[in-house]
Amino acid sequence: MGAKVKDKELCDINLSILNDSLVDVNKWLDVNMSKILDEDDDKAEKKASQMLEKASNIGQTTFMGGMTFLLVVFLLNFGNSWRRAKVMKQLEDESEKLANETRKLERESKMRQLESLKLAEESMKLSIEVEKNRRMVDGRSKMMYSIVHDLRTPLSIIIGYNDMEAKTPTKNEKYIKTIEFSAKQLRSMIDQLLDYFRLESNKGVLKPRDFSLIELSNSLTRAFDCIAEEKRIDFIKPEPQRLILHGDYEKTCHIAMNLLDNAFKFTKQGSVKLDISYGDGTLDMIVSDTGIGIRPEDKKRVFSSFTRFPNAVATGKEGFGIGLSTVKMLVDLMGGKIRFDSSEDGTSFHVSLPITVAEMRDEPLNTEVVKASDKKKRVLVVDDSNVWLLMTQEILERNGFECDVCDDTDKFFTMLRSGNYSLVMLDLQMPGKSGRELLDLMRKSKVANSQTVPVIVSTSSGEEMREELLNAGFTEFIPKTADVDAMVNVINEVIDKSTRTVTPDFSRLRKSVAGFLIDETEDAVDGLHDAMDNMDFDEMNKLAHSLKSSWVPYRIGVLIDPVMEIAKQRNMGAANRLATYMAEIDKMAEIVIAKCKEIQSSEE
Repeated sequence: MGAKVKDKELCDINLSILNDSLVDVNKWLDVNMSKILDEDDDKAEKKASQMLEKASNIGQTTFMGGMTFLLVVFLLNFGNSWRRAKVMKQLEDESEKLANETRKLERESKMRQLESLKLAEESMKLSIEVEKNRRMVDGRSKMMYSIVHDLRTPLSIIIGYNDMEAKTPTKNEKYIKTIEFSAKQLRSMIDQLLDYFRLESNKGVLKPRDFSLIELSNSLTRAFDCIAEEKRIDFIKPEPQRLILHGDYEKTCHIAMNLLDNAFKFTKQGSVKLDISYGDGTLDMIVSDTGIGIRPEDKKRVFSSFTRFPNAVATGKEGFGIGLSTVKMLVDLMGGKIRFDSSEDGTSFHVSLPITVAEMRDEPLNTEVVKASDKKKRVLVVDDSNVWLLMTQEILERNGFECDVCDDTDKFFTMLRSGNYSLVMLDLQMPGKSGRELLDLMRKSKVANSQTVPVIVSTSSGEEMREELLNAGFTEFIPKTADVDAMVNVINEVIDKSTRTVTPDFSRLRKSVAGFLIDETEDAVDGLHDAMDNMDFDEMNKLAHSLKSSWVPYRIGVLIDPVMEIAKQRNMGAANRLATYMAEIDKMAEIVIAKCKEIQSSEE
């Protein structure tokens, strides 16, 4: 118990001491806490002051920056707004200008529309006038073409009857020559007009073929030999090279013919010279004369159409004044050039034409046998001109043909059915049915030999129609201006080619030559047999040439050609073919000799 009291007292003492200590501590803490708090307050105030100062500084800085930024943004916005306002003002101004321009353009557009309408009306009027003028020109061309076309038929009749009259035993040479000269002069003028209108209408077409310079030179010189002799003018002829060219022979010849015709026409005395040469792909033709020349003031109009110069008119020479203009158009068509020099001493025309050298080709030997025949060839001629029909019938009958004529196309097939014709000749333009229509009907029908018989077209049109008509199906083309010999030759050639037969034409055979023809035929045929037996090609060739020259006038020389070809080739293996060819020659020899004896006994 006493222990617990001691312990309790001790606890009380300790507690009292502890309380005192706590009081002291509290005091100390109060003092120190006050100090600390005062210090902290000072520091806090100081720090707060510093913070406030910093904050103030920061605020000021931020405010200034913000205000600056806002000011910049404001200035930028103000600048942009100002620029936008300025651009908008400019756009408004431009828009107003554009609106004004648009209104102006609309006004101008309306004015132009009105002008366009006026121009359209004027253009329509001009088009009408142009079309009217074109029709007038076409009408003029067609009228002229029709006139010269229609003139050809009666002209051909005059020439045809004149040719027949010239071959009769009794005739007036003076009258015949006068008719012939006038008719040929008229035909030449008609041909000139046709050529001119054809070229003027751009209807000229090149038709190239192989030809020799010698052929060209001979054609030109033969055509003017008589004129040179009649006018006593020296005709200086060319010495052409031995060349084969490929070009349009007819047009080349036409150019030179026109130039030579002018040269002879306007040369009273002196000479006319023709030069022909070829080199470097160019054919050069020069026609020079010592005629009246061309005046300096007329030289610019040399190639003008329908132009006749005063010095030419003064000579009294007839013509249309289209010869040189035709030459110029032909030269242009062929891609060539023409130039001239002229003075009081004469004129020289120089033509250069681009023409190529012909390619040489080896032609195969035609081994088909041509049969000899004394059967008359039968021809049917169809035309609406009775005068032409009668003349043609007489010409053909005189030349060994049988000839029927038809002037009504409705009767044509009836006649075709009743006769086995070797050839039919149709006029191109006829009332009822044209020549082309009849040809088409023939080839589609089964009347007699209508599908196979050769059909020749006869027309007053010129050579320019040949290709078109041949393409249409006609076998051959004969212009109505052709002379008698040309027409008969064409008909014979077409029939011979079609039938592979040769029928002699003895219309030229007279009693004075009948005996000679008998002797020549017998000797040549006998000699040919001997030469064939010995295969003597030199003798065979010699005799064949001799016999052919005797037979050619009677259009049977073609029978000799195969024998001449074999002899030329010296073909030792051709004995059988030679025998076949000679059999036909023997047959024709019998026909010839029989006809000669008939003529000898009938003619006094």
